[in-house]
Amino acid sequence: MSSESHFRHHRRRSSEDQPTTEQTWSQIKSCLPDHLDQAMIGHYIDSLDVRFDGDTVVLEVPNVNYYQGLVDHILPVLGTIRSQLAAAIHFSIQIRPRHPVTADSGLSGQQNLSECGPIKPQGPVFRKISDDTGMDKRYTFDNYIKGSSNQFSYAICQNIVQKPGATYNPLFIYGFSGLGKTHLLHAVGNALSEKHPNYPVILTTTDNFMSELIYCIRHNKQHKFKEKYRQCSALLVDDIQFISGKKATQEEFFHVFNFLYERKVQIIITSDKYPHEISDIEERLRNRFEWGLISDIQPPDQEHRMAILYAKAEHLGLNLDAGVAEYMARRWSKNIRELEGALRRLVAHASFHNRPMNLELVHEVFHTRDTSAKPNIQTILETISRHYDVSIEEIRSSKRLRKIVLPRQVGFYLARQLTGASFPEIGQAFGGKDHSTVMHGVKKVTDSMVADKDLRMELGRLQRMLSQRGTQGT
Repeated sequence: MSSESHFRHHRRRSSEDQPTTEQTWSQIKSCLPDHLDQAMIGHYIDSLDVRFDGDTVVLEVPNVNYYQGLVDHILPVLGTIRSQLAAAIHFSIQIRPRHPVTADSGLSGQQNLSECGPIKPQGPVFRKISDDTGMDKRYTFDNYIKGSSNQFSYAICQNIVQKPGATYNPLFIYGFSGLGKTHLLHAVGNALSEKHPNYPVILTTTDNFMSELIYCIRHNKQHKFKEKYRQCSALLVDDIQFISGKKATQEEFFHVFNFLYERKVQIIITSDKYPHEISDIEERLRNRFEWGLISDIQPPDQEHRMAILYAKAEHLGLNLDAGVAEYMARRWSKNIRELEGALRRLVAHASFHNRPMNLELVHEVFHTRDTSAKPNIQTILETISRHYDVSIEEIRSSKRLRKIVLPRQVGFYLARQLTGASFPEIGQAFGGKDHSTVMHGVKKVTDSMVADKDLRMELGRLQRMLSQRGTQGT
């Protein structure tokens, strides 16, 4: 064979062996650990929605902040790896809308990497001013599952619907992601709109607020922005923590807040952080977040999580096995959104494979065995001891001094909430206390939380401390 023929044959064979776009994407992902730490990969890559359009890898992101992080930190790395592999593919980043998108809505942004390598993106296409109220009709008070962890916030929100702007204004609701803050916010919006049909309510996210502001600045339509946000009768803002570091957005939100507050317009804000924990925001704005009532939503206890699972299963027309509900509620203990997602995934597998929804299927789907670790009561004792400056020996003793009783009862409460241990088990770990003593202590803390804001915040801090320590084991 001549050299020319050999070259033509080799080129034809190489073309036939060319990997698919999906295979190339898998190759690129396998190279990421050489360029990024696992935390970055987990945050930006593992949670992406990825689809393939010809030779283009389409990466769908949920919001503008996620988009910008992907552009700043990940896009250059993808371009570098692509060049190293000599891969003939492109990348497209698109912002996934929360509602149906019309052709001219301006909700979807896209950037590509050219053949010669990554280019500096020009930024996403920002959201135009919308007449959409932002409420999702699926979220109501009726289908919000109440428990000790959220009953205070639930009651306050129902009170607000009766008398908006009168007492609890502003209301600042905080708690970990996935505990139902957004559901509660939509429930308020829907109830206000139903009770007061001529009551203009705006429910927005901090992302949307920022995107609309930037769009109006770019197109010299600031008056439209002011008209929209200053003519409402209630303003409900989700995920205010994302305002951190965004000076122009903070400035405009400050003025909107003042304008509405002076006119007794109801304002409700949600956040996954307490106001003082939100970094890089103006102090005057932080102070306004604290002007009204601050209410928190704690992680639900075992019984509450099971009630949520049963309610979701009933909505899907399923009869959920008690053993499955108990196991799932124990395994997914900190995030209700993840718990609901796990149930949907289990239902999909059971339906597709025509299998019963039993523990065997749970272990197969989630690659687990029933070895779910529980927080360590000893670690709770150590944390309580340090926090209150009381020795473990004193906490486990029979002394009844107030400086010891409160930490002891808080320890009972946290052990019950975080470990799922029985009252006798907790009593034994706390120096051989009777189960009735533990029950009384847990009830005392639960009842006190309703009226004692400082205690609620203190318990929230302790739970976050224990969560950060990653308490595992029994």
